[in-house]
Amino acid sequence: MTNSSYQILFAFAYFGWIAAVCGVAAGAFLLILGFKR
Repeated sequence: MTNSSYQILFAFAYFGWIAAVCGVAAGAFLLILGFKR
């Protein structure tokens, strides 16, 4: 693998991790709103 390939792989994993955290946070937020109703 070249250095650029590692950078692309790292960026993909980094943004994927952020998306996963945001998805869990949004799901929990909607779940809390659902319970409050």
